[in-house]
Amino acid sequence: MSDLLILKCIKNEDISSLDSIQLNTQITHVGIFPQFIDYYAELRDEILLFIPDNIDDVLEIGFGRGITGKFIEEKRNCRVTGVEMKPEVISDARRNL
Repeated sequence: MSDLLILKCIKNEDISSLDSIQLNTQITHVGIFPQFIDYYAELRDEILLFIPDNIDDVLEIGFGRGITGKFIEEKRNCRVTGVEMKPEVISDARRNL
């Protein structure tokens, strides 16, 4: 029997509707998750609230495709160094910065 991770974007729905799901597997996680088109390419512009204007260098852990890092560089005129563990997105990050 395998585990199943159910990701459901819920607005004002009743989570009890998950009780009616009939599966031949065990549900291990249920929650409310934002809907992403491409998790690694999402722009997280709210991060600018936490980055001072006079910063020279930023280290971004979980760099993804480098979209947010590029945005930070442009808005704060600084250098962004990213760390990412998913090889499939690292090449895109290199192209973005």
